[in-house]
Amino acid sequence: MATAKYKRGADGYFSTNVWDGTYIAGGKKHYKHLRSKKSSKDLEKKVKEFEDNVK
Repeated sequence: MATAKYKRGADGYFSTNVWDGTYIAGGKKHYKHLRSKKSSKDLEKKVKEFEDNVK
């Protein structure tokens, strides 16, 4: 049986931060917050689409 890559938070959403390829002052990476109400698989799909757009 497969396990979910992302877990549901206390607010009921699956969420993660994804690097958008830019930096902020001080050399820190800038992250975009992505979330999904549907499922972990849906969030994985959104992350993959976002990373493809960044490339």
